[in-house]
Amino acid sequence: MIFDGADGAFRHNRVYKNHRIGVKIIRNANPILTHNQVRNNLSHGIEIKNASGIVSANDIGGNRLSGICISGRAANPIVLKNQIHHAHGQGVLVLDDARGSIEQNVLYRNKGGHLELALASPALVHLRNNELPSTPTAALLDSPLLQREQPEDET
Repeated sequence: MIFDGADGAFRHNRVYKNHRIGVKIIRNANPILTHNQVRNNLSHGIEIKNASGIVSANDIGGNRLSGICISGRAANPIVLKNQIHHAHGQGVLVLDDARGSIEQNVLYRNKGGHLELALASPALVHLRNNELPSTPTAALLDSPLLQREQPEDET
């Protein structure tokens, strides 16, 4: 847990099979999480609640709820260049008027959809150049800010 205005870097770690959230960032914390594996936790892989920070180049997969959950009016993280996959819920879930930037992530095989803005204002969440597969559950939000890249034909 990273909280109360803490910052610093959390790099090259393996966060596996926790009985709750893998990494919890709350109460005005502003860390950098990069090049970590966050997998198979029994709640969200990463929860960012009323906090900021940079979450980049991580492998986030197989978590029971969402891969990343962002919530709270004071939330404003940058989520960049992550592989977010095999969540039992959403790949990225944004709640409660949270803000942030979600860019250049690859999201696939998330059972609850890849991106969901629930009770969040789309105007406050910047979605750019995220790669989503073309499936019926590709996105629960379809916004002009969300650029969906089509996979190349392998024939």
